[in-house]
Amino acid sequence: HGREVSLYGKFDPLKDSYMVLRLRGDAGSEHKDMILRAELSTSSTGDREIARRWAFEKVYYLIGEISRLGETPELMDALGKLSREYNISSVYQPR
Repeated sequence: HGREVSLYGKFDPLKDSYMVLRLRGDAGSEHKDMILRAELSTSSTGDREIARRWAFEKVYYLIGEISRLGETPELMDALGKLSREYNISSVYQPR
């Protein structure tokens, strides 16, 4: 549908030269199955903005887990740490 898919991760350039990603899903009534290969040697080095975007997604993942599992100390600590380190505010405020 013309929307972006973001994938965050780390790799060792001395060991990893490419990655393969399989995307499966439904688009309307049609089933889609795609395999994508990316050469990692041409990847640019990550910067603070990429790290912040990753942290933003992780914060909202943690909020979902808190909604599902409750305010466990581990989840609350992880949420608070990421929120402070990357200056991310949300409707759910960690202690």
